[in-house]
Amino acid sequence: LGFPSNYSSTMSFKLKLQVGNLPSNKMALTNKVYVSTSIMAQMDDLLQQKGVASIGTKTTCHLILVNGHPYAVEGHDQIPDDSIALNGLHRRFAKLSIGQAVTITGIDPPALPLATLTLTVDTLAKKAVDPKRQLEVDTARLAQTVLLVLENQVLEKGQSIALDFEGTKFEIAAFRMQ
Repeated sequence: LGFPSNYSSTMSFKLKLQVGNLPSNKMALTNKVYVSTSIMAQMDDLLQQKGVASIGTKTTCHLILVNGHPYAVEGHDQIPDDSIALNGLHRRFAKLSIGQAVTITGIDPPALPLATLTLTVDTLAKKAVDPKRQLEVDTARLAQTVLLVLENQVLEKGQSIALDFEGTKFEIAAFRMQ
């Protein structure tokens, strides 16, 4: 989903948490942020009381704003109760650092996608490349993978996610919204 800066929500809960790192590099390959399982259970209870269902198909997952930036949030047992874990791309985009206090606000998911996104793709790890050897990517399969990863997710213009596609790590960025 494209997420415009003027989107409004009727959610009323707010939490103050500290920015932490992810307990696993594998968790960085999503656009999700993570809170403790107990905080997630409290969020889920509150949102269910308001009639907001989880957007997750396999796990409980809701949409939140972290200092005004939208993310899908999920609970994880290795996250302390006073923290929210973000990957490096999240922190760079939101201009946050480890240990910084942030405000978490619940939002209701839009009924329909709010925008069409144009995405840019680049390799995440820049290596010395042999100019005679080019990286070949099946763009149709990459597009399918991006759609699967971004299902029920939100992105703002300029926001990036990390993606592992067939053993190569890519940075996918929301370049344009229409």
